[in-house]
Amino acid sequence: MGVTGLTAQGGSETPEKPVGTMFIHGIKNGEIIFSTRCNFVGSREEIILGSINHCAELLWEYLQESG
Repeated sequence: MGVTGLTAQGGSETPEKPVGTMFIHGIKNGEIIFSTRCNFVGSREEIILGSINHCAELLWEYLQESG
């Protein structure tokens, strides 16, 4: 699982990629099991916590579907 994105202002944000934009990817045995772009609003901590929660949800969904 990999996560990257913009949790605070720093110069790389744009109107198309504002602060709070996060990219979450999961790979198992070289196969992409999920890949998503999310937008969270709030403080740096709230954006990070939202990302962590969404990662857990994506992983839970994958595990439920894969048996």
